[in-house]
Formats: sequence, structure tokens, C-alpha cells
Amino acid sequence: MKIKTLDPQLLKLYKYDPDTGVIFRTTQMGNYPSGSACNAVTTNGKYYKTTYKGTQILLHRLAWYLYYGYQPPDVIDHKDGNGLNNRIDNLREATTSTNQMNISTTVKSTTGIKGIMPVRGGTLFRAEVCVGGKRYQKHSKSIEKLKGWVTMKRQELHGEYAR
Repeated sequence: MKIKTLDPQLLKLYKYDPDTGVIFRTTQMGNYPSGSACNAVTTNGKYYKTTYKGTQILLHRLAWYLYYGYQPPDVIDHKDGNGLNNRIDNLREATTSTNQMNISTTVKSTTGIKGIMPVRGGTLFRAEVCVGGKRYQKHSKSIEKLKGWVTMKRQELHGEYAR
């Protein structure tokens, strides 16, 4: 669950190492001793979490709060796409749209290249890049040609969020 407003008490209960991305407890909490690292993983295995007053907090949001001292933005992007890497230089403010620009290829991809999919039984391929609700597409029989196009188009349209 994403909490919009984090409790100022959290600043006393946790300590954040921005170089490693690890968050430590500063006091005993339940069975967890003071100084222990928060390393519980969400059920999908994509993020670290902790529980505070019965509510789960994603650790990248807590890291932001502990480091900057103010409420985290609605969306925080992991630059390298690894939700378990909470080093401060890997976290950046994003929008839902820019966060989507930074996702990696899905396991369902038949080409293994983000944005390129087969059409017409696999003899033709389509490359697609989207931004602001607009789709940019190119078709070719050459995956390599499309790979170059999709990389260039992503860089042009997605800038620092291109992946």
C-alpha cells in the first residue's frame, strides 16, 4: 500500500544509508532488534517493504523521506529498473508516464526486444514507441533495422527515461 503522507516519527525509527540503499531500524520493533536491516520483500518480489503501525511502506518511498526530509512524490522511478536497488542515486521523481518509459522487456516478449513484436505470422515485425498517448510505429522484415529505430525513437521521445 502506498501511503501519501508519512509520519514524522519515522525519521526517529529508521536510519537510511544512501550509498547502499539499506534502511536500518534504530530501535527494537517486535522481533527485529535495533540496528537490523529492513529487508522484507513484497509478494511479487519487486520491492522491499516494512510495516509501521500495521501498514506496509515501500522502502524506496521511506528512503526518499529519510534522505530528503519531505513527503515523497506520488511516483518514484528506479533508474536501473531494479526495484530492490534503493540507493539514492537510483531514485528519481517521475510521473506514471515517465515511469512506464523505464520498464524493461516483459517475459512474454517473443523477440526479446522491448517494443518490437511479430505481425503476420512472424514474417513481418512492428516496432512501437508511445508517449503522451501517441503511438509511433515502423514495420520491417528486419528486426535489426527496427531495433536501431526503436532505440533512436525512445531516446528522442523519452530522454533520460529511455530504456
